[in-house]
This record gives sequence, structure tokens and C-alpha cells, in this order.
Amino acid sequence: MIREAIKWLKWFRMSAEEGDADVQSKLGVMYYKGDRVPQDYKEAASWFRISAEQGNVVAQRKLGLMYYIGEGVIEDYITAYAWISVAKANGDLVAVKSLDLVRKYMSKDQIAEGQKLAREIFKQTEANRKD
Repeated sequence: MIREAIKWLKWFRMSAEEGDADVQSKLGVMYYKGDRVPQDYKEAASWFRISAEQGNVVAQRKLGLMYYIGEGVIEDYITAYAWISVAKANGDLVAVKSLDLVRKYMSKDQIAEGQKLAREIFKQTEANRKD
């Protein structure tokens, strides 16, 4: 059974490394929760970023929330706001509430910076999409 789990994880990781954004996002969740792998917030953030940059909305929101909380990355409300805004723009309904949460702790200038960064990230993720 352990041998099968190791084999499964090897293939799963290979798929993520080959660029499957959905698998990359799921691998991020696994590292975030410590599900079948050791819990590692930095590794989770890394996989979420790779997936988010390809347009995966779940990874975009989760990466934004990691910036909001400061798990695996340095706490940064502007970057959090930007990534969650991109997820919202891509149709993630959960991002609406997440964005409201982050906005409560930001000044108007920080929100403006977050909006500017979101536009830049959105353009880049659109260029990176593989679908």
C-alpha cells in the first residue's frame, strides 16, 4: 500500500512538473494541508504560484490568501489583494468575500497599488494560459 502511494505521488508530481495547472493547484493544497506529504507552506505557495500564473483561479485565490496571512510567503496585503482580484476577475465567486476581508486592512493608496498590480498580473496570466 505504501509503495502504491509513493508511486501515485511520483506520477502526480510528474504531471505537475509537466505543467498541468490543475494538478499543480492540487499539489499546493496537499502541501498546505499536509495531505500525503509533509505540511510545507513554502512548497504550497510555490505550487500555487506556478498554477496561478497559468490562470488557475483556485490557486490565484489561495496564493492571495497566503499573502494575506503570511503563510509560506511574507505577509503582503497589496500582493494578496492583487492575486485575489485576479481570481475574482476570472470568475471565482469565493474571491469576492476574500477580497472584502483583505480590503478591510488596507488604505486607499494600498488598494490602488493592489489594483494596478492585479492588472499587470491579469495580463501576464492571460498570456500564460495553456487552455
